[in-house]
Amino acid sequence: FLGQGTAAEAVESETHLFHILYPEWDYQKQAYKQDYCKLYPQRLPGDDASYYKNTIEKNRSLLMQLRKTFAQLNNNWMQVRRQVSGDFVDLDAVTDMFADIRARHTPSDKLYLSQRKRKKELAVLFLLDLSLSSDSYANGNRILDVEKQVSILFGELLDEYEIDFQIDGFYSKTRNNTAYITLKGFKESWQKARLRIGAAEAAGYTRIGTALRHATAILKKNNHRKKWLILLSDGKPNDYDRYEGRYGVEDIKQSIREMRMNGIHNFAFAIEEDARYYLPQMFGENHYNILTSPVELLHALTKLYDRIEHS
Repeated sequence: FLGQGTAAEAVESETHLFHILYPEWDYQKQAYKQDYCKLYPQRLPGDDASYYKNTIEKNRSLLMQLRKTFAQLNNNWMQVRRQVSGDFVDLDAVTDMFADIRARHTPSDKLYLSQRKRKKELAVLFLLDLSLSSDSYANGNRILDVEKQVSILFGELLDEYEIDFQIDGFYSKTRNNTAYITLKGFKESWQKARLRIGAAEAAGYTRIGTALRHATAILKKNNHRKKWLILLSDGKPNDYDRYEGRYGVEDIKQSIREMRMNGIHNFAFAIEEDARYYLPQMFGENHYNILTSPVELLHALTKLYDRIEHS
């Protein structure tokens, strides 16, 4: 993995590597610092098949329970009324037919209900905070492991129902180097990508605004009607070059405004109490949740999915 003191520094020094420039919001000037941050899109070079297998094995009963819940939430079939042929008689259409006959009008021959597979109109991007803060523990759980295991288990569910999703991670080392790592891209096979999740490691700091802007750019290119970004992070802005406090919070708030202006919905999850200070400021009421365990987080994600499906 691209570590804190190796590849991260190499990216900083090798300026010829592909990068994207993003602005940053200065709340004191109420203006953007244009082309202020460099973001380096990357792919995770290796995988960790054993991590995936262990995660599935340890959570088999939980996954089975979540599958039952998902089966109830995902009605993949929809009824189309007033068809020439179909699986069932459309009683409303038959009633109208008799009314037409009594009125001496030519009745319609569209008297059936047809079942058709419901088209999925949802794209979800999971964004994992891979900064060194994710290497700490909350309620006895290593935060990075919670992020990875939740990504694997929820990825299994989304893949089974053919929902388009992407899993990315990020960390930073000053405004000149935000690493944005794609673990599983939209349209990419989950069978390969799921082995990659376990290889992610913690590194660097937390320049969230830059990562959110890149995630927005990715989602803007997706053609689905409903687009959601789900952030797993404590939400605390932190970087070498004083990306912290109100300055960091206001930049993140501005990046979230940009996202919503582009029709992209968002939600943040955390399992750290510290997040109770940052997430409400940035995401607002009903757009964040702070849990105490990975099991709670998975159930909360499932509830959010229900909300998304019915929005």
